Amino acid sequence: MNIKSKTLKNPVRANDLNTYHSGDLGLYVLRTFKTFLNSAASQSSADSIPYRRKKALKENVLCTANDGLSPATVATQYLLHDQSRVIQDFEDAASPSNIDNEAMRQLSTLTRREEFKTWLREDGKATKLLIHGGLDDTSTLSALSYLCARIPMEYLRKTRTGFICLHYFCSLRRARREDPADAFDIVRSLCGQLLAHAELVSDFDLSFLDKKWLQRIREQNFVKTYRLFLRLLKQLDGKKMIVFCFIDSISLYETGSLRHDTERLFSSLEEYSRSQRRRQRGKRPKLIFKLLVTDAMATGYVRKYFRRKGEMIDMDEGDERGDNDDVDLDVLYG
Repeated sequence: MNIKSKTLKNPVRANDLNTYHSGDLGLYVLRTFKTFLNSAASQSSADSIPYRRKKALKENVLCTANDGLSPATVATQYLLHDQSRVIQDFEDAASPSNIDNEAMRQLSTLTRREEFKTWLREDGKATKLLIHGGLDDTSTLSALSYLCARIPMEYLRKTRTGFICLHYFCSLRRARREDPADAFDIVRSLCGQLLAHAELVSDFDLSFLDKKWLQRIREQNFVKTYRLFLRLLKQLDGKKMIVFCFIDSISLYETGSLRHDTERLFSSLEEYSRSQRRRQRGKRPKLIFKLLVTDAMATGYVRKYFRRKGEMIDMDEGDERGDNDDVDLDVLYG
């Protein structure tokens, strides 16, 4: 891999985006994947969806007769969701220019480990994986951040359909300082990404969102916001698709007062994955939820929610190095 590729000068501007770097397998699809992400920001398609259960929504969701906004758009406004930041974070993480040779070799070895390959290729049940430690990387973005962006790019490269990707890069959110960087912000962003996605918006019935619920979201109530996320996932149960959820640099949200809600989040995600596996026994499931949590540093508390065999890769253990300088995602092409 050519790790000398130039950093994207302004990842928000599509015209400035260099979509091909010699040797950077997969980066040439960045423009295509940006279009894929931008489909989630199409307000016109969201607002053209007719109200479902019109009577209930008229009473519950804060839409006036004059504004013409869809319930999904109203909800994203209360979530203060900014899809352009989601796209910018993804593009920042997708550039390997700040990853040195040693880190890339470690990443190459990681992607050949059986635990990783099992998580990636499993399409018959909900799976989750924690990869942490071993990189000694104090920069904003690490090789694992790049991996979180590389996986969906490879999925798109092999023209797979029926998948969506949710991203949250803790280090980038925290660097902005003006945002609340905590577990609430993770859930808020994930909800916003689902609600803003043009291909999903017609699947959501938001008649349960009354004024009180929306106000609690505006007040940054973690419980109400997480319950919204679960309700949205549940409404997608009947769709045949894979939902990837990538959360990077989670140790930043384990410190001090941030720890409590972070543990609540992962406890709830653990229960969701468990309940999905129970529902899937005896029949091939439709919706598959795949969670990947990464951190260049070792996590202190999140690790305890990845207790099943094969659910955690500790990069501090087994210090082998790969001979190649590229990640191995060939399992997608098997």
